[in-house]
Parts: sequence; C-alpha cells; structure tokens
Amino acid sequence: MFNFQALVEYDASVLDGVSLVPAGIDVDTLKGEIMLQCGLLQPLYSEPATMKSAIKQWFSARAWTFEHLLNIINAEYSPIENTDRYDQWTRNVDRALDRTDDTTDAISETNTKNLTNTRETDSQVDTSGTTTGQVSAFNSSEWSNSSKDSSTGQTIGDESVTEHNTGTDTRTGNNTRRNVADEDEDTTETYTQHLHGNIGVTTNQEMIEQELALLAKFNIYTWIALNLRDSLFLEVY
Repeated sequence: MFNFQALVEYDASVLDGVSLVPAGIDVDTLKGEIMLQCGLLQPLYSEPATMKSAIKQWFSARAWTFEHLLNIINAEYSPIENTDRYDQWTRNVDRALDRTDDTTDAISETNTKNLTNTRETDSQVDTSGTTTGQVSAFNSSEWSNSSKDSSTGQTIGDESVTEHNTGTDTRTGNNTRRNVADEDEDTTETYTQHLHGNIGVTTNQEMIEQELALLAKFNIYTWIALNLRDSLFLEVY
C-alpha cells in the first residue's frame, strides 16, 4: 500500500488537472494544500495515469462551481451592513402635440371731419357824374345843350359766404392671426436607488463577530482540497 505523496513523487504530472481552476485561484498554493490534506492518504486509483485522468475530470466537472464560489468570495460588501438593495425603474414618454391657434381682432373705426370755410368780400362803386343832352336846330349845324343831369352816389356791397363741409369716414374689418404648433416629445427617464445600511435586527458588533467566524472556518484552498479528498481518496493511513 502506498500513499498519494509517493504517487506524486513518482509522477508529478498526476496533479496537472489542478490547473483547470479559474483565474484568481493560485495553482501552486492549491497543489500544496492538496498535498497537505491528502498526501498521506491512499488514492482511489493506484495507476498514475488513471489517477491523473480522474483528477483532471474532477476539476473539469467543477470548474463552474469554483468560479461561482470565487465570485462570492470576491463580492464587495460591508460586513457591518445587513441590507444592500438597488431599485431601478424606467419611464418612457412618447407624446405628440399638434395645435392650431386662431386669433381674430375686430376693427371698427369711425373718423368724423368738420370743415368750416368763411369768405368775406367788400366792394365799393363810386357813381358820381354829370350827364348833358344836346340838340341841333333844323337850320343850324351846331349842337347846343338841351338838358343836363347831374348825379352823385356810391354803391357799396358786402358779400359774406360761409361754407360748411362735414364728412364721416368709417372703417370696419377683421384681422386674423394663426399660430400652428407641432411638438413631439420622446424621452426615456431611468431612476436608480441604492438602499444600504443596518436595518437594526443585528448590532454591528454581532455582525463583525460573524464575519470573523466565517473567515476562520472557510478557506477556498482548504475547501477544494477537502472536497477532492472526499471524492478520490480512501481515508486509510
């Protein structure tokens, strides 16, 4: 009967399958932990090639499990907070507005014009003068005065003319204005809310103690090595 350490010393490639672990797990550290936990145990298969194939298959079949476990370990969180919630909601706005505004102004305008013209004319005529009548005898060729009229007078006339001109100018009409609006709105609003902290059911001191207890009892290298031991080794020293 031989142990796993002797098998590895005979053929170190038996542990080649360990390299299938995801990035973030150190292969050499894991190999060292496997030897620490399983080195003195009897492997399930004594043939090096068979044991090598079994180890490779074991790590290949659990690659997703190891990657998921590594993501959990590396998750960022506060050990003194027991709630960490993200809320996100989206509101889509799609609105179209077609609007026509007609504005009509009624116009009524009346203009009245009064025009008065006054014209005055003064005239004066002097009618003073003498009128003499003459006759001639049948046997004489000479003329002799037969009558004489004298007149003296003055004619004065005043003329006054007044003209009135009255007119009304009326204007009536409508003034119409049109405003046309075409508005389109298409927006997306996203809201994100992050709620975190201590909701009060556990004190910060208790949470710190739980964190320390978890760190003390869990190590990913030890966890993998012990699971490999349970699957591919006989616990016989």
